[in-house]
Amino acid sequence: MSLPGVYQTTLKDGTTSYRASMTYKNKHISLGSFAEEQKAHEAYLMANMILSNSQLQIH
Repeated sequence: MSLPGVYQTTLKDGTTSYRASMTYKNKHISLGSFAEEQKAHEAYLMANMILSNSQLQIH
């Protein structure tokens, strides 16, 4: 399953990991590495919600 903002990677020990990231104002934002794809997607969704909130000012 491919979720927005998430890509699969393999750690040096061979285990699978999932990285979450997004782009905001042409800047790459790394959201972290996760053992579970769903957790990485949740981080992406949370970051997207924060960045989409017009009541917050991000400089």
